[in-house]
Amino acid sequence: MTILLFNLKFRSLKKCLKVTSIVIIMLIYYHGSFTALGTSTNTSLFITPAMYIAKEVGETFNVAINISGVEDLSKVELTITYNSSFLNVVQISQGQFFPSPPRSSFDFKNNEFAGLIDINMSLANSEIPKNGSGSLALITFKVAQSSESCASSPIEFAQTLLLNHASAPINHNFVGTVYFWKSIHPDPDEGRSVDVYTQKGGEGTDQPGGTFALGEEVHLISIVTYNGFPVQQKLVAFQVLDPFNVTIEIRTVITGSDGIAEISFRIPETQRSFGTWTAISVVEIAEKTVWNTITFQVFLEIPVGGYSLQIKDHTEGRTLTLLYSTLLVMLTTGFIIIKREVPRQKRRKQRSV
Repeated sequence: MTILLFNLKFRSLKKCLKVTSIVIIMLIYYHGSFTALGTSTNTSLFITPAMYIAKEVGETFNVAINISGVEDLSKVELTITYNSSFLNVVQISQGQFFPSPPRSSFDFKNNEFAGLIDINMSLANSEIPKNGSGSLALITFKVAQSSESCASSPIEFAQTLLLNHASAPINHNFVGTVYFWKSIHPDPDEGRSVDVYTQKGGEGTDQPGGTFALGEEVHLISIVTYNGFPVQQKLVAFQVLDPFNVTIEIRTVITGSDGIAEISFRIPETQRSFGTWTAISVVEIAEKTVWNTITFQVFLEIPVGGYSLQIKDHTEGRTLTLLYSTLLVMLTTGFIIIKREVPRQKRRKQRSV
């Protein structure tokens, strides 16, 4: 009888554990997919820096046309737009990603009247297609005149084409940059929207992003929407400036199914970190570049008594809670099954005897 009961318990436990294992595998897969939001191995084209603030007429600044995560790239065709009323193109040169001529060709045309730059580059037939990340081209702009009537102006991709060795298109995401005159200005577009905030606040219009201490980690979260709905698989550019307007971080991330892209960085432990920091997110939605900015404060240490904050639960919190809750339910169900099954089997055995 003892052996029979043991076998019954073992078979029931095996059934329970089998079901639980399937659930665990599904949750692990879901957890991996969820935490991967904001990252992607897709090929991306992006312009750095994500923004530039001009202070006076006649100054020059450089932007780089970059590519990341590409495989089997042999040819690139790009058209970039800019506001030629306020910016002049000084120089266009090849980046380091493709080898120098004659191992590759690099051609460009600048249409100042239309504000269009066409860039065409391709590898020589004897060259192996390129993989990885790097700079495709460098463009130097000059501020031609003040822009009081146009305080902000995107520099963005109008057309992009990436071809592999067989001349087949390579799928990719892209995002441009924004030129500002004197200071950062808000994006007036309401249908297309990106809202950047930190784990300590800043959601909505003109809301502060909280207070941080030296060495503390900052999470920047951007939610991208179009007419109120989340926009998936969009490349979001982040740029972070310290109180001296020195760029500390420039990164790009793909939005997930909830329209959210997120990065994190740590405040440098130097005196230059004290003061007001600024972050911007830039994204292209429905053929138009939009952006949003946030500011947050950095002090030597957390104020006496601390401060209250609301942690934004966008990543692992919901997944882990779901994982633990489901496991608890499955294990409890398994033990209930065992508890009920053993007496039933015992009664059946007694009736058969």
